Amino acid sequence: MTYPCYSNPYPVMYSPYPAWYTRVPMPTTDPGNVEQFQYAAKQLLTPAAEMHQFMNSVAFNPGFAKQIKEAAAQNKIQDVNRLIHTAGIRTPYTVGFNPNGITLQFQPPGPSPCFSIRLALCW
Repeated sequence: MTYPCYSNPYPVMYSPYPAWYTRVPMPTTDPGNVEQFQYAAKQLLTPAAEMHQFMNSVAFNPGFAKQIKEAAAQNKIQDVNRLIHTAGIRTPYTVGFNPNGITLQFQPPGPSPCFSIRLALCW
């Protein structure tokens, strides 16, 4: 017995999300209350200024940039941190580096930080 072939007039629709993925609604806040928003912006000002100072040191001081790159190439994390501190960074951060570049992640301590800033530079 043969079955007739026919084309389906309704295309199969696939969701871009897996079946187990559930979308969680965003928490709502009072649009008129900007205290936390302002607090987060104020907390970000110091790390942003320090990051700007660090980038100026790297951009306009080739000896400084070379020292950081050489210390990272030799996997001397203490020397990299010391050099970063000499550029004026006092905010707690984590640093990571690999053959492609260096990454600094600024995030305030605490259970619910209000900001995070990440700097990634290629060698």
